[in-house]
Amino acid sequence: MDYGALGDGTTDDSNAISNAWQGMCGEEEPATLLIPSNKIFLVKRLNLNGPCKAPNVGIKFEGKIVAPSMNEWVGDSSTWIQIFYVNGLTIEAEGGIIDGNGSTWWEKCRTCRRPTSLRFHSCNGLTVKSLSMSNSPGAHISVNGCIGALFSQINIHSPPKSPNTDGFDIANSKNIVIEDSTLATGDDCIAINGGSSYINATRLFCIGGHGISSIGSLGRNKSYETVEEVHIQNCSFIGTTNGARIKTWPGGSGYARKIMFEEIILQDAQNSIIIDQYYGIKTLSEVEDDAVRVSEVTYRGFNGTSASEKAIDLNCTPSGCFNITLDQIYIVSSKSSKHAYAFCKNIVNGTIGCTVPKAISNAWQDMCREEGPATLLIPSNKIFLVKRLNLNGPCKAPNVGIKFEGKIVAPSMNEWVGDSSTWIQIFNVNGLTIDAYGGIIDGNGSTWWEKCRTCRRPTSLGFQSCNGLTVKSLSMSNSPQAHIAVNGCDGALFSHINISSPPKSPNTDGFDIANSKNIVIEDSTLATGDDCIAINGGSSYINATRLFCIGGHGISSIGSLGRNKSHETVEEVHVQNCSFIGTTNGARIKTWPGGSGYARKITFEEIILQDAQNSIIIDQYYGIKTLSGVENDAVRVSEVTYRGFNGTSASEKAINLNCSPSGCFNITMDQIYIVSSKSSKHAFAFCKNIVNGTIGSTIPKKNTYNVIDYGAHGDGKSDDSRAFESAWKDTCGTKGTPTLIIPQKGVFLLKGIAFNGPCSATKINIKLEGKIVAPRKDEGLKGRSNLIEITNVTNLSIDGSGGSIDGYGSSWWDCIPCGRPTILRFKFCNDLSVSHVTITNSPKAHIRINNCEKATFSDIRIDSPGDSYNTDGIDIFASKNILIEDSTIRCGDDCIAISDGSSYINATRIACGPGHGIRDGSHETVEEVYVKNCSFSNTTNGARIKTAPGGSGYARHITFEDIRLMHVMNPIIIDQTYGSKISKSKGLDVSDVTFRGFNGTSASDEAITLNCGLPGCSNIENEFLVPATMPVEQLHPLILISIARKEATTERATTHTVPLTGSSTSNFLDHLLPSQTSTSIRELVSWSRLVKRYATAIREISLLKEMQHRNIECGGRHLNNSCADQEYYMAGEGEEEGDDDRKGICLDGERAKTNNNLSKCNIAAEIQSPSCENLRGAPNK
Repeated sequence: MDYGALGDGTTDDSNAISNAWQGMCGEEEPATLLIPSNKIFLVKRLNLNGPCKAPNVGIKFEGKIVAPSMNEWVGDSSTWIQIFYVNGLTIEAEGGIIDGNGSTWWEKCRTCRRPTSLRFHSCNGLTVKSLSMSNSPGAHISVNGCIGALFSQINIHSPPKSPNTDGFDIANSKNIVIEDSTLATGDDCIAINGGSSYINATRLFCIGGHGISSIGSLGRNKSYETVEEVHIQNCSFIGTTNGARIKTWPGGSGYARKIMFEEIILQDAQNSIIIDQYYGIKTLSEVEDDAVRVSEVTYRGFNGTSASEKAIDLNCTPSGCFNITLDQIYIVSSKSSKHAYAFCKNIVNGTIGCTVPKAISNAWQDMCREEGPATLLIPSNKIFLVKRLNLNGPCKAPNVGIKFEGKIVAPSMNEWVGDSSTWIQIFNVNGLTIDAYGGIIDGNGSTWWEKCRTCRRPTSLGFQSCNGLTVKSLSMSNSPQAHIAVNGCDGALFSHINISSPPKSPNTDGFDIANSKNIVIEDSTLATGDDCIAINGGSSYINATRLFCIGGHGISSIGSLGRNKSHETVEEVHVQNCSFIGTTNGARIKTWPGGSGYARKITFEEIILQDAQNSIIIDQYYGIKTLSGVENDAVRVSEVTYRGFNGTSASEKAINLNCSPSGCFNITMDQIYIVSSKSSKHAFAFCKNIVNGTIGSTIPKKNTYNVIDYGAHGDGKSDDSRAFESAWKDTCGTKGTPTLIIPQKGVFLLKGIAFNGPCSATKINIKLEGKIVAPRKDEGLKGRSNLIEITNVTNLSIDGSGGSIDGYGSSWWDCIPCGRPTILRFKFCNDLSVSHVTITNSPKAHIRINNCEKATFSDIRIDSPGDSYNTDGIDIFASKNILIEDSTIRCGDDCIAISDGSSYINATRIACGPGHGIRDGSHETVEEVYVKNCSFSNTTNGARIKTAPGGSGYARHITFEDIRLMHVMNPIIIDQTYGSKISKSKGLDVSDVTFRGFNGTSASDEAITLNCGLPGCSNIENEFLVPATMPVEQLHPLILISIARKEATTERATTHTVPLTGSSTSNFLDHLLPSQTSTSIRELVSWSRLVKRYATAIREISLLKEMQHRNIECGGRHLNNSCADQEYYMAGEGEEEGDDDRKGICLDGERAKTNNNLSKCNIAAEIQSPSCENLRGAPNK
């Protein structure tokens, strides 16, 4: 904040963070960069580069960083935040969140390049802890070229269908550890790519993505790649499309070896174990014998359910996979009517092992009798069937331990004997520490859930009267009922607990806490069929932090208090930095009517919601069906705070505070940002009987303004201008982020409106869902020069999805001297975003941008006839940092016109035509213009720079790149004589202009015109490359014609047969040109860079073949022996013989006289050393 960051979520804080980093990085001693809590930092792009002077530096990350939307993105889209060449870096992200805003990319940009959110490049000795990330456009974390990195307690969340949102991408790195993390992504949880070794992943939850690719796509394009020493253990795969996967491309080389997957829990995972050496091919006919060698791979201790019948798929190439071991694999189909099976192909030296479980009760009794601290070992690589187990104290030693490395499984319901309240009970044991690195408890609950939904089912693990308890790194699954019960305990820490049961498994709470205090649950993932945590009567000082609650009933800070009119109390509950994903409740307090006691001093803070129903709920009517007979008495709910909620609600009623008549007291809500997960719905709040409630200033209020509410008729006949301006006035005067709505199904006639700022709002949204129409010429525009004028408005977003603007220009176009209006004009507007807007038939220009900064125009559709006079698509004046992208512009003048005082203008993926192309035209200054990936169809110009003589200033740093042309007059043109007959007068300085990657057809043979005034144009680059070894049939016919015409004027005329196939350019010249032809001419022709490879026009190839057939005769001024009665035109499709108004290429020498203007760089004229008029600096290529 000391460097100017605002942390308001709307102002770009990139520079402030970058400056703070530079200051810290320059310190001689270890230093820390602080990103403070309770702030939201908008970061558009960020590079934190080293090396730093100190050997160790840190980032303490407590706030939230958000990315711009796709429409606001500028520049390279490979990485959002990059940390480069920084050694000894530690990132402590307690509470820190990075939101990549990926939803704005995924639908619009599924195949284009999307940025990775966080990239570490060449960073050694790296540590990242407790970081939460969500919604990356591409991969979340990339690790490249790093040695020694620890990622601990990383929580990543993106929707299952978000494309290519890998959790971790690792390449060319070694000694990387990822532990105690939850990765919910749309692609690989972890992808380990070539050049990586000694990669360890342990105690991970991989949810809904593609699993862990220990080998990610090795050998692509027949490359040599290696991966070795990969160890994946104690991980869970939930609903993933793969489990443990190794994939390689056919034809590659290298190796993937010494790889181990161990102690893996599967829930409804497809392809639980898979080696795929045919990745990326559609038919086996494409397969080559060569492949990356896969060897020394072990799969051990797999348990759970497969969503695909083929649970194991080892599909190796004919060269084979070597030394593959499968041991203790217990995978069944998740569909009761199906059977899981394995497929193996080309496995060499594979082995299958087994183990036998043993009992453990006597070992506990012996350990508990020891006088000093002792530990019970449940060893790894074993599966222990335990029918029931009681581990009772007190023990003699003040501290005892269980080192739990193996797996314990419960009997099925049919095998159960005796009391069914608890399966494993630990009673009256103080100072107990359970270290469960690799330990798994499987309750075999699927055998209970269907048959015994209403009967008593056992809790898997119960702690009764255990004080000073610590449980770490325990994995549990499929409990018949609750997984862990804590009753009568004082002081307990549960850390890195991973619980997994299906969402519909009945009453499978994660934790049930009762009559206990000082309980901490942290850094855990709880995927259950009921409450993730239920806090019941007699409990206090309960803390839950950094949890993922998935698919259950949320966290009930108060669980069913006051049942049967009982007196119960709960207080001092703190739930923070938790995520609720697909839960039926979020933060819930529930009590029964008629009870007594209290639930007080409860805080829910920094909560992320995804598709959670009842995001915030107080229900004091729990368990009753009708309100009749409800008693006024109730458990008193008071001093409850909800702060920092962000995300989406699956129910429209996102907040439901339903208190009894006695009331809920001192309920506080602050920074609540919840929207409906259904785009067509709106989330709302319901409050009943709240006493002394407070709402913080940041909670969004109803702030939408519909023009209908201000008297707009929307009938297409009545003038709605006044209604629009009145609605704008209220919108502009509202603090926060108001929205002005122009509703669908309405047709709104406007006769000229002005939306003026500045506004009180931090951001304004305009939703154009209906249709706006202009009056016809005879109806007038109230003397206004613009239909819609927006002036001095900052941070404005216009979304025209479903709406349109029709200018009715046809009534104006025949009146050239009339003052015809522009449809939409922006003046002095900064941070502007306009998307999905359709404008048709403007009387004059469609959009004008004057004196604006930072504006994005995306998916704009402009449509007016090609002969409509001066109907520019978009005019830009005196503006900078303007991006126009993904748009179609059909008009009667310039598709985009960039004029005086404009800089940093980007136009990409624009379809232009008909119209006059894209032009830079100026009397003063224009610079930094970048036009890329655009197409021009039937336009009078393509890439044009035009200036009038006598001006001053410059047009510089301009690039046109990757341009497609179809029947375009003047594809490339610089014209410094615009509007004047004087060609040699002084003009603007045109310099540093690049034309690169132009492909297509010209409607005129003068395809490139560089007509510069004085002092000339400098550093102009045209790149059209023709290697001397290019097959002659790929040369543009115009070059061949021009070569032949050049020789036809010499005295050495002779006859040549031209070979059109199997010949290089040089060989072709040996046939075409006499041996005595001057070296300079031969070099000019052979190595000419005037024309790019050009082999797509069938008609042109036909002409070459015709030239071969005729055995071209170079006699006199004729090229072929019957030119008098045969003429050929190459100027474009559809030209007819004898069209004198078109400049075609005729093989007849007399007709060719019309094409002799060599001073304009005419690529269709005779080939000679270019003499483009007044060009200086870089040569044409």
